[in-house]
Amino acid sequence: MKQLFLCLSILLLFTHCKRNEEHLKIASSDIEIIQKINTLYRTYGKSSTAIYNQSIPKFLFSHKLEETFQEVIDAPKTDIEKVKKSDHPTDKPLLMEGSVFTSLYEGYTSYTLKSIDVKESTQPLDAVADVTIDFENSQVSPKIT
Repeated sequence: MKQLFLCLSILLLFTHCKRNEEHLKIASSDIEIIQKINTLYRTYGKSSTAIYNQSIPKFLFSHKLEETFQEVIDAPKTDIEKVKKSDHPTDKPLLMEGSVFTSLYEGYTSYTLKSIDVKESTQPLDAVADVTIDFENSQVSPKIT
Protein backbone atom coordinates (compact mmCIF):
# COMPACT_ATOMS: atom_id res chain seq x y z
CA MET A 1 0.00 0.00 0.00
CA LYS A 2 2.85 2.39 0.82
CA GLN A 3 4.43 1.70 -2.57
CA LEU A 4 1.17 2.46 -4.36
CA PHE A 5 0.77 5.71 -2.43
CA LEU A 6 4.40 6.66 -3.18
CA CYS A 7 3.95 5.93 -6.90
CA LEU A 8 0.73 7.94 -7.08
CA SER A 9 2.37 10.86 -5.26
CA ILE A 10 5.30 10.89 -7.67
CA LEU A 11 2.94 10.65 -10.66
CA LEU A 12 0.87 13.59 -9.37
CA LEU A 13 4.01 15.60 -8.75
CA PHE A 14 5.28 15.11 -12.31
CA THR A 15 1.84 15.76 -13.78
CA HIS A 16 1.49 18.97 -11.79
CA CYS A 17 4.98 20.16 -12.80
CA LYS A 18 4.23 19.50 -16.46
CA ARG A 19 0.98 21.52 -16.33
CA ASN A 20 2.70 24.46 -14.63
CA GLU A 21 5.49 24.37 -17.21
CA GLU A 22 2.93 24.60 -20.05
CA HIS A 23 1.14 27.44 -18.26
CA LEU A 24 4.42 29.36 -17.94
CA LYS A 25 5.12 28.97 -21.66
CA ILE A 26 1.73 30.43 -22.55
CA ALA A 27 2.12 33.30 -20.10
CA SER A 28 5.63 34.19 -21.26
CA SER A 29 4.54 34.30 -24.91
CA ASP A 30 1.97 36.98 -24.00
CA ILE A 31 4.30 39.09 -21.86
CA GLU A 32 5.77 41.05 -24.80
CA ILE A 33 2.29 41.76 -26.17
CA ILE A 34 1.04 42.94 -22.78
CA GLN A 35 4.08 45.19 -22.33
CA LYS A 36 3.55 46.78 -25.76
CA ILE A 37 -0.14 47.36 -25.10
CA ASN A 38 0.60 48.96 -21.74
CA THR A 39 3.27 51.19 -23.33
CA LEU A 40 0.89 52.15 -26.14
CA TYR A 41 -1.93 53.19 -23.83
CA ARG A 42 0.37 54.82 -21.29
CA THR A 43 1.91 56.92 -24.09
CA TYR A 44 -1.03 57.62 -26.43
CA GLY A 45 -4.16 56.45 -24.67
CA LYS A 46 -6.06 59.41 -23.34
CA SER A 47 -5.97 61.96 -26.18
CA SER A 48 -4.69 62.64 -29.66
CA THR A 49 -2.37 65.43 -28.52
CA ALA A 50 0.27 62.89 -27.45
CA ILE A 51 0.68 61.60 -31.00
CA TYR A 52 1.48 65.14 -32.17
CA ASN A 53 3.90 65.88 -29.33
CA GLN A 54 6.01 62.71 -29.20
CA SER A 55 7.97 60.73 -31.72
CA ILE A 56 6.52 57.36 -32.69
CA PRO A 57 8.35 54.51 -30.93
CA LYS A 58 9.74 52.13 -33.56
CA PHE A 59 9.17 49.03 -31.40
CA LEU A 60 5.42 49.60 -31.06
CA PHE A 61 4.37 49.72 -34.71
CA SER A 62 5.36 48.14 -37.99
CA HIS A 63 7.34 50.31 -40.38
CA LYS A 64 4.33 50.72 -42.69
CA LEU A 65 2.02 51.72 -39.84
CA GLU A 66 4.64 54.14 -38.53
CA GLU A 67 4.79 55.80 -41.99
CA THR A 68 0.98 56.06 -42.07
CA PHE A 69 0.92 57.71 -38.65
CA GLN A 70 3.59 60.16 -39.76
CA GLU A 71 1.49 61.10 -42.81
CA VAL A 72 -1.54 61.63 -40.56
CA ILE A 73 0.54 63.75 -38.18
CA ASP A 74 1.93 65.87 -41.04
CA ALA A 75 -1.46 66.42 -42.75
CA PRO A 76 -2.82 68.92 -40.16
CA LYS A 77 0.33 71.04 -40.43
CA THR A 78 -0.28 71.44 -44.15
CA ASP A 79 -4.00 71.98 -43.66
CA ILE A 80 -3.43 74.66 -40.99
CA GLU A 81 -1.37 76.69 -43.46
CA LYS A 82 -3.93 76.09 -46.20
CA VAL A 83 -6.81 77.29 -43.97
CA LYS A 84 -4.83 80.40 -42.86
CA LYS A 85 -4.35 81.43 -46.50
CA SER A 86 -7.92 80.61 -47.54
CA ASP A 87 -10.96 82.88 -47.76
CA HIS A 88 -12.12 81.43 -44.42
CA PRO A 89 -9.09 81.56 -42.08
CA THR A 90 -11.22 80.83 -39.01
CA ASP A 91 -12.31 77.41 -40.29
CA LYS A 92 -11.16 74.41 -38.32
CA PRO A 93 -8.29 72.49 -39.99
CA LEU A 94 -8.15 68.70 -40.24
CA LEU A 95 -7.07 67.30 -36.87
CA MET A 96 -7.20 64.01 -35.05
CA GLU A 97 -9.37 64.49 -32.01
CA GLY A 98 -10.20 62.33 -29.04
CA SER A 99 -8.43 59.15 -28.09
CA VAL A 100 -6.79 57.82 -31.26
CA PHE A 101 -6.31 54.21 -30.15
CA THR A 102 -9.64 53.67 -28.42
CA SER A 103 -13.23 54.04 -29.47
CA LEU A 104 -13.95 56.62 -26.76
CA TYR A 105 -13.79 60.28 -27.82
CA GLU A 106 -13.29 61.43 -24.23
CA GLY A 107 -10.61 58.81 -23.60
CA TYR A 108 -10.74 56.14 -20.93
CA THR A 109 -10.35 55.89 -17.19
CA SER A 110 -9.37 52.20 -17.25
CA TYR A 111 -8.84 49.29 -19.60
CA THR A 112 -8.80 45.52 -19.21
CA LEU A 113 -7.11 43.00 -21.48
CA LYS A 114 -9.76 40.36 -22.11
CA SER A 115 -7.91 37.95 -24.41
CA ILE A 116 -4.79 37.48 -26.51
CA ASP A 117 -4.92 35.13 -29.49
CA VAL A 118 -1.53 34.70 -31.17
CA LYS A 119 -1.89 33.50 -34.76
CA GLU A 120 0.60 30.92 -35.93
CA SER A 121 2.87 32.02 -38.75
CA THR A 122 5.69 30.42 -40.70
CA GLN A 123 7.32 33.85 -41.04
CA PRO A 124 8.73 35.17 -37.75
CA LEU A 125 8.21 38.82 -38.74
CA ASP A 126 4.62 38.17 -39.83
CA ALA A 127 3.41 37.13 -36.40
CA VAL A 128 -0.06 38.47 -35.64
CA ALA A 129 -2.06 38.62 -32.43
CA ASP A 130 -5.69 39.53 -31.93
CA VAL A 131 -6.08 41.30 -28.60
CA THR A 132 -9.45 42.11 -27.09
CA ILE A 133 -9.49 45.08 -24.74
CA ASP A 134 -12.39 46.62 -22.84
CA PHE A 135 -12.14 50.37 -22.32
CA GLU A 136 -14.17 52.20 -19.73
CA ASN A 137 -14.80 55.84 -19.01
CA SER A 138 -16.50 56.17 -15.66
CA GLN A 139 -16.18 59.97 -15.55
CA VAL A 140 -19.11 60.46 -17.91
CA SER A 141 -22.72 59.65 -17.22
CA PRO A 142 -23.77 57.04 -18.11
CA LYS A 143 -20.50 55.12 -17.79
CA ILE A 144 -19.18 54.06 -21.22
CA THR A 145 -17.64 50.65 -21.86
